[in-house]
Amino acid sequence: PDEDEAAMIVHPSMLGFAISPQDFPHLPFDGSIIGRVYQTGEPLLISDVEQVPYYFEVAKTRSELAVPVRVGDQVIAVLNVESPKPGAFGEDDLRLLSAVAAQLGMVLDNTRLFEETNRRLAEARLIQEVALAAASTLDFDLVLERAVKALNRALGVYRLGFLLPDEQDGMLVSHPSLTGFAEPVFQVPIEGSLVGRAYRTGQPVMARNLAQEPANQELVPDTRSALAVPVRVGGRIVAVLYAESPQPEVFGKDELRFFTIISGQLGVAMENARLYQRLEAQAAKLSRAYSELQEIDRLRTELVQNVGHELRTPLGLVKGYTELLLDGDLGPVPDNQQMALQVICERTTTLERLIHNLTILQVSSREKLSLTPVLLIEVLQHALAEFQSSAKKAGITLQEELPGELPLVMGDQEQLELAFGHLLDNAIKFSPGGGTVAIHAWADKGTVCVSIADEGIGISPEHLKRVFERFYQVDGSTSRRFGGMGVGLALVWEIIESHDGTVKAESNIGKGSTFTVALPQATKS
Repeated sequence: PDEDEAAMIVHPSMLGFAISPQDFPHLPFDGSIIGRVYQTGEPLLISDVEQVPYYFEVAKTRSELAVPVRVGDQVIAVLNVESPKPGAFGEDDLRLLSAVAAQLGMVLDNTRLFEETNRRLAEARLIQEVALAAASTLDFDLVLERAVKALNRALGVYRLGFLLPDEQDGMLVSHPSLTGFAEPVFQVPIEGSLVGRAYRTGQPVMARNLAQEPANQELVPDTRSALAVPVRVGGRIVAVLYAESPQPEVFGKDELRFFTIISGQLGVAMENARLYQRLEAQAAKLSRAYSELQEIDRLRTELVQNVGHELRTPLGLVKGYTELLLDGDLGPVPDNQQMALQVICERTTTLERLIHNLTILQVSSREKLSLTPVLLIEVLQHALAEFQSSAKKAGITLQEELPGELPLVMGDQEQLELAFGHLLDNAIKFSPGGGTVAIHAWADKGTVCVSIADEGIGISPEHLKRVFERFYQVDGSTSRRFGGMGVGLALVWEIIESHDGTVKAESNIGKGSTFTVALPQATKS
Protein backbone atom coordinates (compact mmCIF):
# COMPACT_ATOMS: atom_id res chain seq x y z
CA PRO A 1 0.00 0.00 0.00
CA ASP A 2 1.02 3.62 -0.46
CA GLU A 3 1.74 5.82 2.56
CA ASP A 4 -1.86 7.01 2.76
CA GLU A 5 -3.18 3.44 2.27
CA ALA A 6 -5.40 4.63 -0.55
CA ALA A 7 -4.07 2.28 -3.26
CA MET A 8 -1.47 -0.39 -3.99
CA ILE A 9 1.87 0.55 -5.54
CA VAL A 10 4.42 -1.70 -7.26
CA HIS A 11 7.79 -2.24 -5.60
CA PRO A 12 10.81 -1.40 -7.82
CA SER A 13 11.92 -5.06 -7.63
CA MET A 14 9.17 -6.16 -10.08
CA LEU A 15 10.14 -8.23 -13.14
CA GLY A 16 8.62 -9.00 -16.54
CA PHE A 17 6.54 -5.89 -17.14
CA ALA A 18 7.06 -3.63 -20.11
CA ILE A 19 6.58 -0.44 -18.12
CA SER A 20 8.93 0.84 -15.38
CA PRO A 21 8.00 0.87 -11.67
CA GLN A 22 7.92 4.69 -11.74
CA ASP A 23 5.28 4.67 -14.52
CA PHE A 24 3.27 1.77 -13.12
CA PRO A 25 -0.21 3.01 -12.15
CA HIS A 26 -1.53 2.80 -8.59
CA LEU A 27 -3.90 -0.16 -8.21
CA PRO A 28 -7.24 0.54 -6.50
CA PHE A 29 -8.26 -1.65 -3.57
CA ASP A 30 -11.72 -2.53 -4.93
CA GLY A 31 -10.82 -2.48 -8.62
CA SER A 32 -7.85 -4.84 -8.72
CA ILE A 33 -6.99 -8.42 -7.81
CA ILE A 34 -4.00 -7.29 -5.74
CA GLY A 35 -6.19 -4.75 -3.91
CA ARG A 36 -8.77 -7.43 -3.09
CA VAL A 37 -6.09 -9.75 -1.66
CA TYR A 38 -4.66 -6.93 0.48
CA GLN A 39 -8.07 -6.02 1.86
CA THR A 40 -9.37 -9.54 2.52
CA GLY A 41 -6.08 -11.19 3.47
CA GLU A 42 -7.08 -14.20 1.37
CA PRO A 43 -5.14 -15.48 -1.71
CA LEU A 44 -6.72 -15.41 -5.18
CA LEU A 45 -6.00 -17.93 -7.96
CA ILE A 46 -7.48 -16.59 -11.20
CA SER A 47 -7.36 -18.92 -14.21
CA ASP A 48 -8.78 -16.32 -16.59
CA VAL A 49 -8.75 -12.65 -15.59
CA GLU A 50 -11.22 -11.82 -18.36
CA GLN A 51 -13.87 -13.54 -16.26
CA VAL A 52 -13.13 -11.31 -13.22
CA PRO A 53 -14.93 -7.93 -13.12
CA TYR A 54 -12.42 -6.34 -10.74
CA TYR A 55 -9.35 -7.06 -12.83
CA PHE A 56 -7.25 -3.92 -13.44
CA GLU A 57 -5.57 -4.24 -16.83
CA VAL A 58 -1.96 -3.12 -17.04
CA ALA A 59 -0.37 -5.75 -19.31
CA LYS A 60 -1.57 -8.62 -21.52
CA THR A 61 -2.40 -11.00 -18.69
CA ARG A 62 -4.77 -13.99 -18.75
CA SER A 63 -4.03 -15.77 -15.44
CA GLU A 64 -2.91 -14.36 -12.12
CA LEU A 65 -1.95 -15.69 -8.69
CA ALA A 66 -1.78 -13.30 -5.71
CA VAL A 67 -1.10 -14.21 -2.04
CA PRO A 68 -0.91 -11.92 1.01
CA VAL A 69 2.40 -11.34 2.76
CA ARG A 70 1.79 -11.13 6.51
CA VAL A 71 3.68 -9.91 9.52
CA GLY A 72 1.78 -11.37 12.43
CA ASP A 73 -1.91 -10.72 11.72
CA GLN A 74 -1.26 -7.71 9.49
CA VAL A 75 -1.04 -7.86 5.68
CA ILE A 76 1.89 -5.68 4.61
CA ALA A 77 2.19 -6.62 0.93
CA VAL A 78 0.91 -8.88 -1.82
CA LEU A 79 3.14 -11.34 -3.71
CA ASN A 80 1.78 -11.49 -7.27
CA VAL A 81 2.62 -13.52 -10.42
CA GLU A 82 0.94 -13.18 -13.84
CA SER A 83 0.98 -15.08 -17.12
CA PRO A 84 -0.30 -14.31 -20.62
CA LYS A 85 -1.67 -17.91 -20.75
CA PRO A 86 -4.99 -18.86 -19.20
CA GLY A 87 -4.89 -21.53 -16.47
CA ALA A 88 -1.13 -21.15 -16.04
CA PHE A 89 -1.27 -21.64 -12.23
CA GLY A 90 -2.66 -24.44 -10.09
CA GLU A 91 -3.02 -25.49 -6.47
CA ASP A 92 0.63 -26.54 -6.26
CA ASP A 93 1.66 -23.07 -7.37
CA LEU A 94 -0.64 -21.57 -4.76
CA ARG A 95 0.92 -23.69 -1.97
CA LEU A 96 4.41 -22.85 -3.16
CA LEU A 97 3.75 -19.12 -3.43
CA SER A 98 2.00 -19.15 -0.04
CA ALA A 99 5.06 -20.79 1.54
CA VAL A 100 7.34 -18.23 -0.11
CA ALA A 101 5.08 -15.39 1.13
CA ALA A 102 5.21 -16.76 4.69
CA GLN A 103 9.01 -16.85 4.61
CA LEU A 104 9.08 -13.43 2.97
CA GLY A 105 6.88 -12.04 5.73
CA MET A 106 9.35 -13.14 8.40
CA VAL A 107 12.31 -11.80 6.42
CA LEU A 108 10.57 -8.49 5.80
CA ASP A 109 9.61 -8.20 9.45
CA ASN A 110 13.21 -8.81 10.54
CA THR A 111 14.44 -6.37 7.91
CA ARG A 112 11.89 -3.82 9.01
CA LEU A 113 12.89 -4.20 12.66
CA PHE A 114 16.57 -3.92 11.73
CA GLU A 115 15.98 -0.82 9.63
CA GLU A 116 13.69 0.66 12.28
CA THR A 117 16.34 0.05 14.94
CA ASN A 118 19.04 1.64 12.81
CA ARG A 119 16.80 4.59 12.01
CA ARG A 120 15.90 5.12 15.65
CA LEU A 121 19.56 4.92 16.64
CA ALA A 122 20.44 7.46 13.96
CA GLU A 123 17.60 9.68 15.15
CA ALA A 124 18.71 9.31 18.77
CA ARG A 125 22.26 10.28 17.82
CA LEU A 126 20.99 13.28 15.88
CA ILE A 127 18.62 14.32 18.68
CA GLN A 128 21.54 14.08 21.10
CA GLU A 129 23.74 16.11 18.75
CA VAL A 130 21.11 18.83 18.35
CA ALA A 131 20.35 18.83 22.08
CA LEU A 132 24.04 19.10 22.97
CA ALA A 133 24.56 21.84 20.40
CA ALA A 134 21.60 23.78 21.78
CA ALA A 135 22.50 23.11 25.41
CA SER A 136 26.13 24.18 24.95
CA THR A 137 25.08 27.80 25.32
CA LEU A 138 22.49 29.77 27.24
CA ASP A 139 22.28 32.49 24.59
CA PHE A 140 18.93 32.38 22.76
CA ASP A 141 20.35 33.26 19.31
CA LEU A 142 23.23 30.79 19.63
CA VAL A 143 20.78 28.03 20.55
CA LEU A 144 18.98 28.50 17.20
CA GLU A 145 22.20 28.90 15.21
CA ARG A 146 23.82 25.73 16.55
CA ALA A 147 20.61 23.73 16.20
CA VAL A 148 20.30 24.69 12.49
CA LYS A 149 23.92 23.75 11.81
CA ALA A 150 23.52 20.37 13.52
CA LEU A 151 20.28 19.58 11.65
CA ASN A 152 21.66 20.66 8.30
CA ARG A 153 24.86 18.69 8.78
CA ALA A 154 23.01 15.51 9.79
CA LEU A 155 19.96 15.64 7.49
CA GLY A 156 21.19 17.62 4.51
CA VAL A 157 17.79 19.35 4.26
CA TYR A 158 17.76 21.68 1.25
CA ARG A 159 16.33 24.71 3.05
CA LEU A 160 16.10 24.93 6.81
CA GLY A 161 15.67 27.60 9.47
CA PHE A 162 13.61 29.23 12.18
CA LEU A 163 11.00 31.95 11.80
CA LEU A 164 10.19 34.16 14.77
CA PRO A 165 6.87 35.96 15.29
CA ASP A 166 6.39 39.72 14.94
CA GLU A 167 2.83 39.99 16.26
CA GLN A 168 2.67 43.76 15.81
CA ASP A 169 3.16 43.52 12.04
CA GLY A 170 1.46 40.13 11.71
CA MET A 171 4.55 38.56 10.19
CA LEU A 172 6.97 35.70 10.79
CA VAL A 173 10.57 36.89 10.38
CA SER A 174 13.41 34.55 9.51
CA HIS A 175 16.23 34.14 12.03
CA PRO A 176 19.73 34.80 10.62
CA SER A 177 20.74 31.20 11.36
CA LEU A 178 18.74 29.82 8.39
CA THR A 179 20.48 27.92 5.60
CA GLY A 180 19.75 27.23 1.91
CA PHE A 181 17.74 30.40 1.25
CA ALA A 182 18.92 33.10 -1.16
CA GLU A 183 17.82 35.96 1.10
CA PRO A 184 19.49 36.16 4.53
CA VAL A 185 16.43 37.77 6.13
CA PHE A 186 12.84 37.76 4.93
CA GLN A 187 9.33 37.51 6.29
CA VAL A 188 6.02 35.81 5.51
CA PRO A 189 2.53 36.69 6.75
CA ILE A 190 1.07 34.80 9.71
CA GLU A 191 -2.22 34.65 7.82
CA GLY A 192 -2.25 32.81 4.51
CA SER A 193 1.00 30.85 4.79
CA LEU A 194 1.87 27.30 5.70
CA VAL A 195 4.37 28.49 8.31
CA GLY A 196 1.80 30.90 9.71
CA ARG A 197 -0.72 28.08 10.03
CA ALA A 198 1.71 26.13 12.23
CA TYR A 199 2.24 29.23 14.37
CA ARG A 200 -1.48 30.07 14.66
CA THR A 201 -2.71 26.57 15.42
CA GLY A 202 0.27 25.34 17.42
CA GLN A 203 0.18 22.13 15.36
CA PRO A 204 2.76 20.80 12.87
CA VAL A 205 1.91 21.32 9.20
CA MET A 206 3.28 19.05 6.45
CA ALA A 207 2.79 19.51 2.71
CA ARG A 208 4.05 16.57 0.66
CA ASN A 209 3.19 18.13 -2.70
CA LEU A 210 2.30 21.81 -2.74
CA ALA A 211 1.18 21.52 -6.37
CA GLN A 212 -1.83 19.60 -5.05
CA GLU A 213 -2.31 21.68 -1.89
CA PRO A 214 -4.48 24.81 -1.42
CA ALA A 215 -2.68 28.02 -2.27
CA ASN A 216 -0.03 28.97 0.30
CA GLN A 217 2.31 31.90 0.28
CA GLU A 218 5.65 30.18 0.79
CA LEU A 219 9.19 31.41 1.21
CA VAL A 220 10.48 30.34 -2.20
CA PRO A 221 8.24 30.02 -5.32
CA ASP A 222 9.71 26.66 -6.43
CA THR A 223 8.84 24.93 -3.14
CA ARG A 224 7.11 21.59 -3.67
CA SER A 225 7.23 20.02 -0.20
CA ALA A 226 7.45 21.68 3.20
CA LEU A 227 7.33 20.95 6.91
CA ALA A 228 6.63 23.49 9.68
CA VAL A 229 6.74 22.56 13.39
CA PRO A 230 6.04 25.07 16.22
CA VAL A 231 8.63 25.46 18.98
CA ARG A 232 7.12 26.05 22.42
CA VAL A 233 8.54 27.67 25.52
CA GLY A 234 6.14 26.99 28.35
CA GLY A 235 2.71 27.71 26.91
CA ARG A 236 3.95 30.13 24.24
CA ILE A 237 5.07 29.49 20.67
CA VAL A 238 8.32 31.37 20.25
CA ALA A 239 9.43 30.06 16.85
CA VAL A 240 8.59 27.77 13.95
CA LEU A 241 11.11 25.19 12.73
CA TYR A 242 10.71 25.18 8.96
CA ALA A 243 12.13 22.97 6.19
CA GLU A 244 11.29 22.92 2.48
CA SER A 245 12.46 21.33 -0.77
CA PRO A 246 11.91 21.88 -4.49
CA GLN A 247 11.16 18.13 -4.74
CA PRO A 248 7.73 16.69 -3.89
CA GLU A 249 7.17 14.09 -1.15
CA VAL A 250 10.48 14.75 0.58
CA PHE A 251 8.86 14.82 4.03
CA GLY A 252 6.79 12.03 5.55
CA LYS A 253 5.59 10.74 8.90
CA ASP A 254 9.10 9.91 10.09
CA GLU A 255 10.37 13.42 9.34
CA LEU A 256 7.30 14.92 11.02
CA ARG A 257 7.84 12.83 14.16
CA PHE A 258 11.56 13.60 14.21
CA PHE A 259 11.12 17.36 13.75
CA THR A 260 8.48 17.36 16.50
CA ILE A 261 10.93 15.72 18.90
CA ILE A 262 13.65 18.19 17.90
CA SER A 263 11.34 21.16 18.44
CA GLY A 264 10.51 19.83 21.90
CA GLN A 265 14.23 19.60 22.73
CA LEU A 266 14.81 23.11 21.42
CA GLY A 267 11.89 24.42 23.44
CA VAL A 268 13.56 23.08 26.59
CA ALA A 269 16.90 24.64 25.58
CA MET A 270 15.25 28.00 24.85
CA GLU A 271 13.38 27.87 28.14
CA ASN A 272 16.66 27.13 29.91
CA ALA A 273 18.25 30.13 28.18
CA ARG A 274 15.34 32.34 29.21
CA LEU A 275 15.41 31.05 32.79
CA TYR A 276 19.18 31.50 32.95
CA GLN A 277 18.87 35.12 31.92
CA ARG A 278 16.17 35.65 34.55
CA LEU A 279 18.26 33.86 37.19
CA GLU A 280 21.26 35.99 36.33
CA ALA A 281 19.20 39.12 36.94
CA GLN A 282 17.80 37.68 40.20
CA ALA A 283 21.27 36.56 41.32
CA ALA A 284 22.61 40.06 40.77
CA LYS A 285 19.70 41.49 42.74
CA LEU A 286 20.19 38.99 45.57
CA SER A 287 23.91 39.67 45.62
CA ARG A 288 23.24 43.37 46.11
CA ALA A 289 20.69 42.61 48.83
CA TYR A 290 23.14 40.23 50.55
CA SER A 291 25.85 42.87 50.50
CA GLU A 292 23.43 45.34 52.05
CA LEU A 293 22.47 42.80 54.75
CA GLN A 294 26.12 42.13 55.49
CA GLU A 295 26.69 45.85 55.92
CA ILE A 296 23.61 46.15 58.16
CA ASP A 297 24.79 43.19 60.24
CA ARG A 298 28.25 44.73 60.55
CA LEU A 299 26.77 48.05 61.66
CA ARG A 300 24.47 46.30 64.14
CA THR A 301 27.34 44.32 65.65
CA GLU A 302 29.43 47.48 65.86
CA LEU A 303 26.54 49.37 67.46
CA VAL A 304 25.95 46.65 70.07
CA GLN A 305 29.65 46.49 70.90
CA ASN A 306 29.91 50.29 71.17
CA VAL A 307 26.74 50.60 73.25
CA GLY A 308 27.83 47.74 75.50
CA HIS A 309 31.22 49.36 76.01
CA GLU A 310 29.75 52.81 76.66
CA LEU A 311 27.17 51.47 79.14
CA ARG A 312 29.40 49.12 81.11
CA THR A 313 31.58 51.90 82.52
CA PRO A 314 28.84 54.14 83.96
CA LEU A 315 26.86 51.11 85.15
CA GLY A 316 29.93 49.82 86.92
CA LEU A 317 30.37 53.16 88.65
CA VAL A 318 26.69 53.35 89.65
CA LYS A 319 26.78 49.82 91.01
CA GLY A 320 30.09 50.40 92.79
CA TYR A 321 28.98 53.57 94.55
CA THR A 322 25.61 52.01 95.41
CA GLU A 323 27.34 49.06 97.07
CA LEU A 324 29.63 51.46 98.96
CA LEU A 325 26.55 53.33 100.23
CA LEU A 326 24.83 50.07 101.22
CA ASP A 327 27.94 48.89 103.05
CA GLY A 328 28.18 52.22 104.91
CA ASP A 329 31.65 52.99 103.56
CA LEU A 330 30.54 56.52 102.60
CA GLY A 331 28.75 57.23 105.85
CA PRO A 332 25.57 56.15 107.51
CA VAL A 333 22.48 55.69 105.35
CA PRO A 334 19.01 56.15 106.87
CA ASP A 335 16.88 53.02 106.96
CA ASN A 336 14.23 54.54 104.69
CA GLN A 337 16.90 54.90 101.95
CA GLN A 338 18.34 51.41 102.28
CA MET A 339 15.42 49.88 100.30
CA ALA A 340 15.83 52.40 97.48
CA LEU A 341 19.57 51.73 97.23
CA GLN A 342 18.92 47.96 97.19
CA VAL A 343 16.49 48.40 94.26
CA ILE A 344 19.10 50.49 92.41
CA CYS A 345 21.72 47.80 92.98
CA GLU A 346 19.43 44.99 91.77
CA ARG A 347 18.32 46.90 88.66
CA THR A 348 21.91 47.77 87.85
CA THR A 349 22.81 44.07 88.07
CA THR A 350 19.89 43.26 85.74
CA LEU A 351 21.10 45.88 83.24
CA GLU A 352 24.63 44.47 83.36
CA ARG A 353 23.28 40.98 82.67
CA LEU A 354 21.18 42.21 79.72
CA ILE A 355 24.15 44.03 78.21
CA HIS A 356 26.32 40.95 78.73
CA ASN A 357 23.73 38.74 77.00
CA LEU A 358 23.46 41.15 74.11
CA THR A 359 27.19 41.28 73.52
CA ILE A 360 27.57 37.51 73.96
CA LEU A 361 24.82 36.99 71.34
CA GLN A 362 26.95 38.81 68.78
CA VAL A 363 30.03 36.64 69.33
CA SER A 364 28.54 33.21 70.09
CA SER A 365 29.90 31.17 67.21
CA ARG A 366 31.58 27.78 67.10
CA GLU A 367 34.85 29.43 65.98
CA LYS A 368 35.10 31.19 69.35
CA LEU A 369 34.33 28.16 71.53
CA SER A 370 36.93 26.65 73.84
CA LEU A 371 35.95 22.97 73.71
CA THR A 372 37.03 20.60 76.46
CA PRO A 373 35.45 17.48 78.02
CA VAL A 374 32.70 18.79 80.30
CA LEU A 375 30.73 17.12 83.12
CA LEU A 376 27.23 18.34 82.42
CA ILE A 377 26.13 17.54 85.99
CA GLU A 378 28.61 20.15 87.27
CA VAL A 379 27.22 22.70 84.80
CA LEU A 380 23.67 22.03 85.98
CA GLN A 381 24.60 22.13 89.66
CA HIS A 382 26.34 25.47 89.12
CA ALA A 383 23.19 26.87 87.45
CA LEU A 384 20.97 25.50 90.22
CA ALA A 385 23.13 27.08 92.89
CA GLU A 386 23.10 30.44 91.05
CA PHE A 387 19.30 30.59 90.84
CA GLN A 388 18.41 28.94 94.15
CA SER A 389 17.93 32.33 95.82
CA SER A 390 15.72 33.84 93.09
CA ALA A 391 13.64 30.64 92.97
CA LYS A 392 13.08 30.81 96.74
CA LYS A 393 11.98 34.45 96.50
CA ALA A 394 9.48 33.50 93.76
CA GLY A 395 8.09 30.65 95.84
CA ILE A 396 9.40 28.03 93.44
CA THR A 397 10.89 24.66 94.34
CA LEU A 398 13.84 23.51 92.22
CA GLN A 399 13.49 19.75 91.83
CA GLU A 400 16.63 17.89 90.73
CA GLU A 401 16.49 14.54 88.97
CA LEU A 402 20.18 14.09 88.15
CA PRO A 403 21.91 10.69 87.89
CA GLY A 404 25.13 9.97 89.70
CA GLU A 405 27.09 9.94 86.44
CA LEU A 406 26.62 11.11 82.86
CA PRO A 407 28.86 10.71 79.81
CA LEU A 408 31.13 13.65 79.09
CA VAL A 409 30.27 16.15 76.39
CA MET A 410 32.69 18.29 74.39
CA GLY A 411 31.81 21.87 75.20
CA ASP A 412 32.66 25.32 76.38
CA GLN A 413 31.77 25.16 80.09
CA GLU A 414 31.25 28.89 80.51
CA GLN A 415 28.89 29.06 77.51
CA LEU A 416 26.95 25.96 78.60
CA GLU A 417 26.52 27.43 82.10
CA LEU A 418 25.17 30.59 80.46
CA ALA A 419 22.70 28.58 78.31
CA PHE A 420 21.30 26.48 81.16
CA GLY A 421 21.24 29.57 83.38
CA HIS A 422 18.97 31.30 80.88
CA LEU A 423 16.66 28.29 80.73
CA LEU A 424 16.37 28.23 84.53
CA ASP A 425 15.91 32.01 84.67
CA ASN A 426 13.09 31.79 82.10
CA ALA A 427 11.40 28.94 83.97
CA ILE A 428 11.45 30.94 87.20
CA LYS A 429 10.45 34.26 85.59
CA PHE A 430 7.43 32.81 83.74
CA SER A 431 6.11 30.93 86.81
CA PRO A 432 4.56 33.86 88.74
CA GLY A 433 2.27 31.56 90.67
CA GLY A 434 5.09 29.53 92.19
CA GLY A 435 5.16 25.77 91.79
CA THR A 436 7.99 23.46 90.79
CA VAL A 437 10.76 23.70 88.22
CA ALA A 438 12.09 20.20 87.48
CA ILE A 439 15.56 19.56 86.05
CA HIS A 440 16.05 16.10 84.62
CA ALA A 441 19.17 14.68 82.88
CA TRP A 442 19.84 11.36 81.15
CA ALA A 443 21.95 9.68 78.46
CA ASP A 444 20.30 8.44 75.27
CA LYS A 445 21.80 6.96 72.06
CA GLY A 446 25.04 8.90 71.91
CA THR A 447 23.64 12.10 73.44
CA VAL A 448 23.25 13.65 76.86
CA CYS A 449 19.81 15.16 77.36
CA VAL A 450 18.59 17.77 79.86
CA SER A 451 15.00 18.92 80.33
CA ILE A 452 13.86 21.91 82.36
CA ALA A 453 10.10 21.91 83.00
CA ASP A 454 8.05 24.57 84.77
CA GLU A 455 4.41 24.93 85.80
CA GLY A 456 4.09 28.48 84.59
CA ILE A 457 1.92 30.41 82.17
CA GLY A 458 2.90 28.41 79.07
CA ILE A 459 3.37 29.57 75.47
CA SER A 460 0.70 29.54 72.75
CA PRO A 461 1.45 27.46 69.59
CA GLU A 462 1.73 30.51 67.30
CA HIS A 463 4.48 31.93 69.51
CA LEU A 464 6.20 28.63 70.37
CA LYS A 465 7.80 28.21 66.93
CA ARG A 466 9.41 31.66 67.18
CA VAL A 467 10.69 31.77 70.76
CA PHE A 468 14.28 31.08 69.67
CA GLU A 469 14.41 34.04 67.28
CA ARG A 470 16.60 36.99 68.20
CA PHE A 471 14.71 39.81 69.95
CA TYR A 472 11.37 37.98 69.68
CA GLN A 473 9.01 38.39 72.63
CA VAL A 474 5.68 36.70 73.16
CA ASP A 475 4.34 39.95 74.59
CA GLY A 476 6.02 42.82 72.74
CA SER A 477 3.83 45.60 74.14
CA THR A 478 5.18 48.46 76.23
CA SER A 479 2.93 47.38 79.09
CA ARG A 480 4.13 43.77 79.05
CA ARG A 481 4.18 41.94 82.37
CA PHE A 482 7.61 40.30 82.04
CA GLY A 483 10.83 42.15 81.20
CA GLY A 484 13.74 41.27 78.93
CA MET A 485 14.92 41.99 75.38
CA GLY A 486 14.15 38.67 73.74
CA VAL A 487 17.78 37.52 73.60
CA GLY A 488 17.87 34.81 76.29
CA LEU A 489 16.35 31.90 74.33
CA ALA A 490 18.05 33.08 71.14
CA LEU A 491 21.35 32.86 72.98
CA VAL A 492 20.45 29.37 74.27
CA TRP A 493 19.69 28.24 70.71
CA GLU A 494 22.93 29.60 69.26
CA ILE A 495 25.11 28.20 72.06
CA ILE A 496 23.56 24.72 71.83
CA GLU A 497 23.61 24.77 68.00
CA SER A 498 27.30 25.77 68.04
CA HIS A 499 27.91 22.62 70.12
CA ASP A 500 26.18 20.50 67.41
CA GLY A 501 23.27 19.98 69.78
CA THR A 502 19.55 20.61 69.62
CA VAL A 503 17.02 22.40 71.80
CA LYS A 504 13.25 22.08 71.50
CA ALA A 505 10.33 23.61 73.35
CA GLU A 506 6.98 22.08 74.30
CA SER A 507 4.24 24.00 76.05
CA ASN A 508 0.59 24.12 77.09
CA ILE A 509 -1.14 27.36 77.99
CA GLY A 510 -1.69 27.56 81.73
CA LYS A 511 0.20 24.32 82.41
CA GLY A 512 3.82 25.26 81.78
CA SER A 513 6.66 24.69 79.36
CA THR A 514 9.44 22.13 78.91
CA PHE A 515 12.74 22.89 77.17
CA THR A 516 14.86 19.86 76.21
CA VAL A 517 18.52 20.11 75.25
CA ALA A 518 20.44 17.26 73.58
CA LEU A 519 24.25 17.40 73.26
CA PRO A 520 26.46 14.79 71.57
CA GLN A 521 28.59 12.68 73.88
CA ALA A 522 32.35 13.20 73.74
CA THR A 523 34.10 10.54 71.68
CA LYS A 524 36.61 8.41 73.51
CA SER A 525 40.17 9.02 72.28
